[in-house]
Order: sequence, then C-alpha cells, then structure tokens
Amino acid sequence: MRKNGPNKIGAHAAADKLRRDIEGKEKMQFINEAPLYKIVRIVGPKHNLLGLELSDYPLATPATIDALNGDENPDIRLNPEEIAFNVRKGVELAAEKAGRAYYIKRIQYVSSDSEPASIYEYLAFEIIKRVCAL
Repeated sequence: MRKNGPNKIGAHAAADKLRRDIEGKEKMQFINEAPLYKIVRIVGPKHNLLGLELSDYPLATPATIDALNGDENPDIRLNPEEIAFNVRKGVELAAEKAGRAYYIKRIQYVSSDSEPASIYEYLAFEIIKRVCAL
C-alpha cells in the first residue's frame, strides 16, 4: 500500500525505464567546452541540446538559464522553468547515485528543441555520468 508523499522507488524505476528505452535508439554527442559540458541528442526528427556548468560549492543565486534561439527557427516549444525543473531532477538523481552533491551554475538549451521537457532529466543525468564516471 502506498503512503502519502513522493514515491522515490517508483520515480527511480520510471527514470531507469526511460533510460533503458532511450539507450540504443539514439545518437548522442558529448562536448566538453569547460566550464560548460554539453550533450546533443538526436533521434529521428527529434533533437535536444543541454549545456551544464557545474560548481563545486553551493551557490547563493539560482542557476542561470540561457535559452539559445536559432535565427532560422524562432519557434519556442520549451518552457525554461520546466527545463530547469527536469535538469535539477536529473542532477539530483546522479548525485544520489554518486553519493555526492552537484551544484548547477548555468543551464543552456535551445528553446525550439523537441518536446517533452522531461528528456532534460535524462540528459542532465548523462552529463554527470560522463563528467564524473558514474
């Protein structure tokens, strides 16, 4: 019987299932442009870019969110608050797995990239996984 409150085990299982469903069906490129780590994901006509700048220390201000807008495609599909929420979830999941904290200084994404915004949880996790060899 489920108790009130968030179901962490269910959330982790759902995130693991999403990662398993995605793996092997996509092309991803990881780019280290220190201090910014970027990941580009392309699956058929869908595409996403996420850039993360991390800090070793807690920050006094919230992470900067940079929406990159291409001149050739000014359509805005993604909400910056949704992106930030999902990126934080991915970083928190990676931090829990690594047994240490990660602090987000800056988030970069392309506002006309493909939905859903929840894919950014996976991309953030993948950045931390590659940066910190999880």
